[in-house]
Amino acid sequence: MKATSGTDGDLSGHMLALEQFPLNRSLNNFRYHKNPIFEKGEPGEWDDALVRDPMVFFDTSAPEEERFKLYYCGQGRGSEGHMQIGLAYGSSLEKLTRYPGNPIVTMTEEWEDDGIDPARDDNPEPQNHTPYVFQIPGSHAYEMLYTGRGREKDGRHLFSTVRVTSADGKTWGNKQRVLKKFELGGRTYSPTKPIPIYSAEEGKYFLIFSASLLQAADAKNEGFVGLATSVDGEEYCFERVIVAQDQACSIYDSHGLVPLLGWHFLLITHDSARAFDTEGNEGYPERWMVSRDLRNWYGSTKSVWDTYPDDGYLYSHVSPLLTEAGMGYVVYDYGKPNVFGLARIPLIGRPYNTILEKPTLRSGESTQITDCYPAISLEPGQSLTLTVECTYDGSASAGLETHIYTSYDGEQWDTEEQKDSAGKPACGALPLTPGKTVRQTKDIALGARFVKVTVENPDASCPVADVKVVVTL
Repeated sequence: MKATSGTDGDLSGHMLALEQFPLNRSLNNFRYHKNPIFEKGEPGEWDDALVRDPMVFFDTSAPEEERFKLYYCGQGRGSEGHMQIGLAYGSSLEKLTRYPGNPIVTMTEEWEDDGIDPARDDNPEPQNHTPYVFQIPGSHAYEMLYTGRGREKDGRHLFSTVRVTSADGKTWGNKQRVLKKFELGGRTYSPTKPIPIYSAEEGKYFLIFSASLLQAADAKNEGFVGLATSVDGEEYCFERVIVAQDQACSIYDSHGLVPLLGWHFLLITHDSARAFDTEGNEGYPERWMVSRDLRNWYGSTKSVWDTYPDDGYLYSHVSPLLTEAGMGYVVYDYGKPNVFGLARIPLIGRPYNTILEKPTLRSGESTQITDCYPAISLEPGQSLTLTVECTYDGSASAGLETHIYTSYDGEQWDTEEQKDSAGKPACGALPLTPGKTVRQTKDIALGARFVKVTVENPDASCPVADVKVVVTL
């Protein structure tokens, strides 16, 4: 992506940067086909009741088997709502291992140890902490900011931003509050959902956060997204409200930030009570904003989620990660109880995704529509390219067949497969080469909105191995 020149007030430059930003597209077509990638712990473990608030971090100084780090909140059964912070890591986000020293941060202070008391709370929910980890450029030290949730002596709720530090990303200490409640316009706000950034140019810490009015224990009553700054990272001062300059609409819930080529891209939730998406997307309206200086921001009209049935209920915590030229990652929490899902977005050329994978397909066996994940959501006029591959048995006598099904809403699927103008199956069978791996790519023209595939092994006596279907958009 080429960074544009111009001032921070240059609307066209900012919007061009948003348009070219490789993660500014719908995530629906790029969900990992083996989701979820992370679930709550086994019975008796510290996080056996609930996990939520994933934050992904790419650690270039860690061993390869710990390069991808996932920080998250967890709650155990019988913990009276107390949530702690844990760590999992791996050589990829698809294969994560829990750190044996979990939890890595426990809530020990009165200003962060607010649990659940059903007699006191009308609608008790776990008190999440939204951890966010970063490193100062050129430093091997780690910093974590999270939301401390406590109560005043008079019983009123108290949110603050807490900082801990680490030399290895695993063992954390030096706990202190760095941003507390503040007055603005005659109202008292408390900070939640911190996103810290260190600017080497200015030699200053920046903190993007959601400002809550705390009208209830954990209600969605954020008043705005704010910016605070610090010279040493130990005490932040409120600086300004972040406003999407080109869109007059309420915003709240900051999720993650990706710096790229001099730009800062912020993933944020826009208030769904006021329509912001001009393209008609519904559901959870997480969208990107862009800034040069972290002070002046411009918003996108594109939602990263569309109305979509496959994941059921989507929670509003999403963590983006851009680690290399060829791939971007987004981890999100969904379902009840929460599990973590992964979207992988190839950034070069036409993006692709695996939608079906089967190690073995027995003789006469066919996959189901539900085995194909995710459903592909086509924009008007968009074409579809399918790559189908398999390895035939040495005695195979029939080619693997692929069937295409469509839907207008992603829930009601056709009972008959798609056919071409000649009445033949739109995709058809792979060429038969016994004992060999066969791979074939076809362009498919469809007018439907949602697309899934099934594969069938019509061979009466031989299985088919390593079945895989990849879609290219």
